[in-house]
Amino acid sequence: MRCRGTRRTVQIGQDHCGRQRGQPRAVGVDRGPGVASAEDVDIACQLGFGHAMGPLRTADLTGVDILTNASSNIYADTKDEKFAPPELLRRMVAAGDLGRKTGRGFYSYE
Repeated sequence: MRCRGTRRTVQIGQDHCGRQRGQPRAVGVDRGPGVASAEDVDIACQLGFGHAMGPLRTADLTGVDILTNASSNIYADTKDEKFAPPELLRRMVAAGDLGRKTGRGFYSYE
């Protein structure tokens, strides 16, 4: 949506504590569905950070399992909780929702 007179595009998300654009990982992954859609998070990152592709579509392309394993390895090395893979990613991997290679991840591919 365009804000009149500002030449800015506004991304609308559900009202909650936190910022969509400033916290894409927290909103899109840690807090799970209902806060912002995968598309909302990706659009916010594309517009706000100039990314060619949003982080959730990138995760689908790379593989949710690859992202989860990478996060797990960083966490194992650092013992820093901020690097632990979010529960949502673990559930997606357990369900086989690994992204494009399985036809389903944050988005569905047919």
